[in-house]
Amino acid sequence: MKNPYGLDHVDMKIIRMLQRDGRTPNTDIARELGVSESTVRNRISRLIDNKVMQIVAVADPFKLGLDVAAMIKIHSDIKKVDHVAAELGKINEIWYIALATGRSTFDIEVYVKNIHQLHELLEKKIWPIDGIEQTETSVVLSYLKREYCWNF
Repeated sequence: MKNPYGLDHVDMKIIRMLQRDGRTPNTDIARELGVSESTVRNRISRLIDNKVMQIVAVADPFKLGLDVAAMIKIHSDIKKVDHVAAELGKINEIWYIALATGRSTFDIEVYVKNIHQLHELLEKKIWPIDGIEQTETSVVLSYLKREYCWNF
């Protein structure tokens, strides 16, 4: 059975396997699923081309010297949401931006080297954006669960 995006059970199994280990060889996936390696290769290419998934290295920011992780809730003027989103998208320290419901318009996550850089990021790059009315910043003390593999 296909889902609304045209994915069948083979596509879903490929995605699940690659979520567990993005370096799983196509031959191993093919053997596990009982299909040819070229089928796996073509399907992976299609899934990537159609932006269903991406295969990336997920680094531990703390081991890279980015010792401060923060989640920032941003309330913006609703008439300037597109402008604010575009400006936030230009900021390298922001790795995650979500348009949200609730008290904030955007939820973002950032990684910086230290608290001074967090202050500078807020003061010089985020707060000056036309349309941002208020921010609420929470510094991450530690991650209790951080996975990129979920059930579907």
